[in-house]
Amino acid sequence: MCSWDSFDETNESQEHKEVRLEHKRSKLAQESLDRRAARLNKIRIQQKHRRAIESQENRSARLQNMRILQKEHLANETGDDRAARLERLSVLQNERLAKETQEEKAARLKHQSTLQEEKIANETVHKRASRLKHQNNLQGKKLAKETSDERAVRLKCQWAYKENALANVTPEQKSARLQNMSVYKRQFAQDAVLKVVNTEHLHNNETAPLIHQAILKDKVVKEKMDKFHHEMSSIESTICIVCSEKFPGGTKMASLSTTCIRCYQDKANPKLYSSENNMNPGAVPNELHVCDINLNFLLYYRTNLLKSL
Repeated sequence: MCSWDSFDETNESQEHKEVRLEHKRSKLAQESLDRRAARLNKIRIQQKHRRAIESQENRSARLQNMRILQKEHLANETGDDRAARLERLSVLQNERLAKETQEEKAARLKHQSTLQEEKIANETVHKRASRLKHQNNLQGKKLAKETSDERAVRLKCQWAYKENALANVTPEQKSARLQNMSVYKRQFAQDAVLKVVNTEHLHNNETAPLIHQAILKDKVVKEKMDKFHHEMSSIESTICIVCSEKFPGGTKMASLSTTCIRCYQDKANPKLYSSENNMNPGAVPNELHVCDINLNFLLYYRTNLLKSL
C-alpha cells in the first residue's frame, strides 16, 4: 500500500502530483479541530526554528520570493477575491487588537510611529506630493460620505483631543506655539498682500518688474484683482461737503448722504477737518492718483485677510 506521507517527490510526474495533492486536501478536510490546531502549532514551531537559524542571505531571498509570489497572486485575484481577502484581514486584525494588552498596544503604536517618521524623513519631494495628494483625496471622499451624526462625533472627538493636548502643555510649549502661530499668520498675510498689491495699471506696463509680471500671471491673483475692481466699480462714492473726502454712498440717512460718518459725528464748531479749520488739503495731484489706487487696493485685501485669520 502506498503511503502518501512518505512519497518521494524527486521524480514525481504531473499526474502523480495532482493525485497526491488531492489526497492531501481530502485528508485535511476530514481532520478534527483539535488535530488541525496541533498540526498548525507544530508547523509554526518548525517555521520559527527555521527562521531563527537561517542566514541573512537566505532570509533576504525568502522575503524577495514571498513578495514576488504575493504580487502575482494580487495581480490575478478578482474583485470578489479581493473583497473576501480584505474582510478576512479585517476580522483577524480586530481579533488581534481585541486581545492585546496596554503594553503591547503602546509598543505597536510606538513602532508604527517610528516607521512612519523614518519613511517620511527619507521620502523624496515627488513622493511627498503624491502622498499628500492621495491623503487629501481619501479625506475628501471620506468627508463626502459621512452623515450629520458622524460629522458631529468627529468634530467632538477633535475638540476633545485638542483640549486635552492644550491642557497638558507646559508654559514654555504654549509660548512657543503662540509665537509660531503669530509668525505664521503674519507671514501668510504679508505673502498674500504681496500677491495682490499690484493694480490694473500694471497689466499693460511693459517696464513692470519681473516679480510683478510673474504675480500677474498667477490665476488666483488675477481672480482676486478682477473681483476687487468689480467690487470697487460697483461702489458709489460721494464727496463729503465738510472734509472733501470720498466715502461710500448708499446710506438711507439723509444727513449722511452728503457728509461722511466722521464729520457727522464731529460736533465741534468749526469741525476738525473743515475748510474753516484750514484742514482741507484741496485737489489731489495727478502724481498721487496711482499711489491712491495702490493704497486702497492694499488696505482692502489686508483688512479682509486679517479678518479671516
